[in-house]
Amino acid sequence: MRCSEHYNFTTPSSINSFSSQNMNQDFEENLVGLYLDATFSYKDYLYLNVVGRNDWSSTLERENNSLFYPGASISFVPTTAFDNIQGNGLNYMKLRFGYGSSAGFPTPFNTRDVLTLGARNLLDINGNVISGNTVSNTLGNRNLRPEKVEELEIGIDTRFFNRLNLNVSLYNKTTTDLITNRTLDSSTGFLSTFVNIGEMKSKGVEVDYDIDILKSGGDRFGFNIAGNFTANESIVTDLAEGTNNILLTQAISGKLPTML
Repeated sequence: MRCSEHYNFTTPSSINSFSSQNMNQDFEENLVGLYLDATFSYKDYLYLNVVGRNDWSSTLERENNSLFYPGASISFVPTTAFDNIQGNGLNYMKLRFGYGSSAGFPTPFNTRDVLTLGARNLLDINGNVISGNTVSNTLGNRNLRPEKVEELEIGIDTRFFNRLNLNVSLYNKTTTDLITNRTLDSSTGFLSTFVNIGEMKSKGVEVDYDIDILKSGGDRFGFNIAGNFTANESIVTDLAEGTNNILLTQAISGKLPTML
């Protein structure tokens, strides 16, 4: 749903008479979801977490407005399971593996052709307000679907000498049905349309640490240093059927446009 705030009711205008700014437009969408989260543990060293969610969005057509995305993770704490593993400075260790997924829904008004109403397009020679309407340059796509992100992650969390925390994670992420604005030939009467372009894969590593340089009794004073490192590589592995490239930006200052 979209609503507009008009500032001049005698001669309806899209301009705020007091601030000379364009009228405000409020966009609303409805998102309904069902969510399940269950965690199981065994002797405080083995944990299993299972989640699942289904969303329904008002920004898509009824046949495509629902998506279920699950997730699960398992973690093992060897320093709790085996007493003799602690030593030589190792205070804590946790091994973890997880699978997660999430959904992305488009903004409103991308599945239908939109008619824009102009309350005050121009004035005639007698000062009469002339109203009008225009069709949006964006072609609606009734087959638009939500995008889905799936990720596998493996990691280790450790603590040494009761001072140094070191965590390392490796991940592999896949995005399918990625929602992207694709340009159209102007002969169609439109300039662009939103489509699900296919698939994109990302893989990377994350490392973070923090170390207590100074610690006082009762935690009244301390000095801690923390840092992190991240490396990521993303590649588009598939585009929509019949699509060879996707225009991301228009040419700026003589530069060539960026394409996928």
